[in-house]
Amino acid sequence: FASGTAVPLPACLDAMLELVAEDADALGCVAEIESARTIIAEGTSADRQLAVYGDAPQRGLNNGAALAAVVDWLAEATAGPGA
Repeated sequence: FASGTAVPLPACLDAMLELVAEDADALGCVAEIESARTIIAEGTSADRQLAVYGDAPQRGLNNGAALAAVVDWLAEATAGPGA
């Protein structure tokens, strides 16, 4: 991994996932390590929570309502689509 040059994170992740692919397959955790790509592309749950909270004032929500919006988002995200 040490190349002496800057490498975009997605490219670095590709190389790391390639290194562990055989082991991940043997351990049955390919989907779990592949989720790292989603985190890089979309951010973490914390990033999305901050975005929900940050967008609240534009929707006319006060602090309490903004926090409630985050809780609602968390419940929906946890339950999954269509739950």
